[in-house]
Amino acid sequence: MQRSIIEQILVYTKNKFKPIKEKEEYTIDNFFWKIVEKKQGRKLKLGNREAIVFKPGEYEIKEDKPSLKGLKQTWASGTVLKANASGKFFNDFIAERVSVDGLGCLYKVEGIGEDGLGFRYFTGPKREGATKGIFYSGVPLNRVEELKLGSAMKEITIPNFYDFAADFGNCRQEGDVELRSGKKPEILLKKVIDMVISNKNEIILDFFMGTGVTPAVAHKMGIRYIGIEQLDYKENDSIVRLKNVIGKKNKKGKLHPLIEDYDTTGISETVNWKGGGDFVYCELMKWNDKYIDEIKKAKTSKELIKIWNFMKENAFLSYKVDVKKFDENAKEFEQLSIENQKKFLIECLDKNQLYVNLSEIDDSDYGVSKEDKELNKKFYGAL
Repeated sequence: MQRSIIEQILVYTKNKFKPIKEKEEYTIDNFFWKIVEKKQGRKLKLGNREAIVFKPGEYEIKEDKPSLKGLKQTWASGTVLKANASGKFFNDFIAERVSVDGLGCLYKVEGIGEDGLGFRYFTGPKREGATKGIFYSGVPLNRVEELKLGSAMKEITIPNFYDFAADFGNCRQEGDVELRSGKKPEILLKKVIDMVISNKNEIILDFFMGTGVTPAVAHKMGIRYIGIEQLDYKENDSIVRLKNVIGKKNKKGKLHPLIEDYDTTGISETVNWKGGGDFVYCELMKWNDKYIDEIKKAKTSKELIKIWNFMKENAFLSYKVDVKKFDENAKEFEQLSIENQKKFLIECLDKNQLYVNLSEIDDSDYGVSKEDKELNKKFYGAL
């Protein structure tokens, strides 16, 4: 049975956040309506605004060629009734007038709009039981000026649904690394980044880097990034992916080395990616975690006892561990299977001390090198 899956993207922000919207050319294609007043109509007041109401037959609405003097038709319904000033005016003052003025009336309301007309036309409901109406607006003055200068651009509303079904189905081998049931297509990350990053000097931080989709996309887009990952994905690791993104330099006697074998999947074609760049890779300095590695590699009880003897002198042990009792019952430990011995020793370690804490960097017991100390100071000092 096939099932549809919709994933949600949640956005959190500390301060007021305005997403960067895509833009398209502003046209006057929809400004093709013309309203002819055949009679003077009747004056009235709607709210605090002067208005004129025209009965059916006292006006005519007809189509014309799109022009800077044409009007655009907008239905006053749904979210327009709350999010748009004209829609709100219709909802507050005109929709209820049908019981007073009758059906099919035209209202000319003074002082509304930014189109330079000085008024806005509204039509009320045209049949019994109807609640919707229409308002007619001219080309905004700022747009008129932009169009006269040659062009005008408008922001595109961000939709609440993107269809990336095909991209999710085809992203398994992107970056030449694989992760089943969890990998995101590069085009999705590019879409998100395009909405929030306007300055390429900003830094993208990915706490759960996985196979490195976010860093790979940021690298191709020329944006700085920091990625953090605890798991080792081996041949599908983020480090492998970023090396694939960068590619290899081919010297072959050329004056200027060419980059070849760079990643051509994902957004590479979209952003005209040709390889290059670099990144710095660092690992946390292991402490208790290094004993876990040694325990997992051990083949015999003798090796594990040797590791234990080293652990009790140098590792951070769990507060539950009584070293004296452990040593007194060493024979019982040796009777356990190898796997249970490993599990027991790993449980003896304090998991809060898997790595060397930054606060302990100058403690000589950890043997942190001068180069590593300098690197840490530069890294944390820059944040």
